[in-house]
Amino acid sequence: MALLPIPGTHRFWVSQQSPDQRHRYRFEQPLHSNQGRAIKMSRILKYLSTSPIANTGSVARDHLANERTFLSWTRTGLGFVALGVALAKLEALEALSPTLKHNHGDLKLPSAALVGSGTGCLSYGTIRYFRSLKLLQKGLFRPNVAGIGLVALTSGAVAGGGIYLVISQETKR
Repeated sequence: MALLPIPGTHRFWVSQQSPDQRHRYRFEQPLHSNQGRAIKMSRILKYLSTSPIANTGSVARDHLANERTFLSWTRTGLGFVALGVALAKLEALEALSPTLKHNHGDLKLPSAALVGSGTGCLSYGTIRYFRSLKLLQKGLFRPNVAGIGLVALTSGAVAGGGIYLVISQETKR
């Protein structure tokens, strides 16, 4: 029995006959723990990958615009989340510096609303991207009326809440 390595791979040939004969059986070496993880990741990436699409007409432009729209939704959602986290950490900053002492009231509800709105934007943007991807592959397109209304309503509520906080703080002084 002869073990014949295959150059540049983790494989080898097992031959029960002499090395000069052609009849050989190929076996793989046992997988190491990291190789098993790499195989699982490649299966996940294979599931997430899409097949290439012929670039006829404006197909590539449409798909790239869909990606840019997804990134805009992500940026908007992360902006809301960041504002909510900053608002929540404002109380911690006030505890460190006595010169920043102002009575802002309870900021947990507005910061939770901002983080929730940001998470909603991220979720909606992701769902919208994959729905638009399927529609574009069929040659169709659906305008985004609900998402635009949702962001306009949320932004208006945040602006209104901010104006209310500023006015209420001014009247207390």
